Amino acid sequence: MSGVEENQRDTEYELHGGELGNLKQEVRKLVKTSTPQEHPSVLLNLFDSMQRLGVAYHFEEEIKDALNLVQFHDFPADLYTTSLQFRLRRDHGYTIGSGSVIQFKT
Repeated sequence: MSGVEENQRDTEYELHGGELGNLKQEVRKLVKTSTPQEHPSVLLNLFDSMQRLGVAYHFEEEIKDALNLVQFHDFPADLYTTSLQFRLRRDHGYTIGSGSVIQFKT
């Protein structure tokens, strides 16, 4: 690889690294300004998507802070939202018993 190609590659890395930093800041801002009490299922779906895309590790603190603000009783009583919150809390180290999903037992 010539010096010119190497310099061009380094410039591209710097450019994309800057873009990545900007995108991470935007996501942090989105998570911090979202109010989990108003739309908890939207926020939980965002966290789920971030995990599935493999980028949630960049936002561990923000996710944990948001999960601290949300309580199980804040949610509508649908199985999907309850199970999503249950899984996300378990994924982030919370100890949760299965009592939160007893209301769905038939």
